Amino acid sequence: MCQFKDGCHFLSSKECSNEAHMSQHIYEYVGSCIQEVGPEHIVQIVTDNATNNMGAAKFKKVLDQAKQVTIFIYAHHKTLAMMRKFTNKRDIIRLGVTKFASVYLTLQKQLRHMFSSNEWEECKFSYTVKGGSSHTLVTGSTFWAGVTLCLKVFSPLVKVLL
Repeated sequence: MCQFKDGCHFLSSKECSNEAHMSQHIYEYVGSCIQEVGPEHIVQIVTDNATNNMGAAKFKKVLDQAKQVTIFIYAHHKTLAMMRKFTNKRDIIRLGVTKFASVYLTLQKQLRHMFSSNEWEECKFSYTVKGGSSHTLVTGSTFWAGVTLCLKVFSPLVKVLL
């Protein structure tokens, strides 16, 4: 929908049942529509429930896991101090999905190092259920592959909407 002086107008639609619903395809089509009328006129973008869009629900698990680790680290002064030591005083911030994921990816090496260190082994929180779960997530490869995938899928859409 586009907002003009005389109200909102439907701009366009595209029948794509014969095409793969890949994020790049959606990105290019929506981007061209936005450029056609100007971003200041865009009020709403509506897409169908294509498999590609429904796949976003899979990213909820990765984001929930990232939040779980973040909440665990920030809940205890010892783990927070340890994280800041291993990341050179950098924090994990939660500004938005892509920013959150990109910060995690940037700190991947440092967080893995922290959860594999002697300091972590000596920390009383390493023996808690949440500590063990956080350790498993951060030192495993599945979580990081999910973070990378989140960035690849959501970054183009965020660029279109910003």
